[in-house]
Amino acid sequence: MIANVISGILNLPPVAPHSELFNVIHAVVRKLAHFTEYFILSILIYFACRKFDMSWKKAKLFSFLSAFVLACTDETVQLFVPGRDGRVTDVLIDSSGALIAVAIIKLFEKMVIQKRKRVENSNYQ
Repeated sequence: MIANVISGILNLPPVAPHSELFNVIHAVVRKLAHFTEYFILSILIYFACRKFDMSWKKAKLFSFLSAFVLACTDETVQLFVPGRDGRVTDVLIDSSGALIAVAIIKLFEKMVIQKRKRVENSNYQ
């Protein structure tokens, strides 16, 4: 169903199950899902760390490293599951989701700091 929705958006013909196009769309959707999962995971870990008064810098580092270690662990476990395989590329995709999350957090932090400075400067004038 998802493959046909995507093919409709891209003005492609309907996708037959297990066709080459179906397999490509299926793989891309699965990889994007993993990217998104680790993106969200990293943000949640960051906010949990901040809730316990961890510094911004340490919280970002901890959230990325936690997501990275979990991605490595997940792929290692898959090495021992019949029909599955652990891949370095999957660790890279998962970690890139976490890294992008940390980069976006960094941008928001900069915006917050700049806003605070503007407020402080306007209070002094």
